[in-house]
Amino acid sequence: MLTITRNTTFTYRKSKFYRSSLWGETLHTGTEQEHLDQGQMIPVQGTYPSAEMEAMSKEHVHEIWDIVLALPEKFREILLLHLKYELTTSEIAEMLGISSGTVKSRLSRGKEKVRKHWEERSK
Repeated sequence: MLTITRNTTFTYRKSKFYRSSLWGETLHTGTEQEHLDQGQMIPVQGTYPSAEMEAMSKEHVHEIWDIVLALPEKFREILLLHLKYELTTSEIAEMLGISSGTVKSRLSRGKEKVRKHWEERSK
């Protein structure tokens, strides 16, 4: 049972949603270090983050999701569909019955609103 739980956790931490929780900024899970080799980043198995670092990282992710959930509905639904459910802009456009360009602009504006709120909280 513990092995299943452990492997499920590792799979979740490798998911696109977990890694892209900061909207384009990759979260380092601690299971990989990156080294520069002829201009390319290569993941290397290695150390794990401290408990404090993991707790802080999780707290930041929760704060960001609090900001997302406080956004107006038209931005919130696009961000949720794109980040949590990993739908493409064309899939979101088809689902909501709006153009792909509208989805892209709302996604961009929503991300910008989240960044602004995050910066205000961080001060």
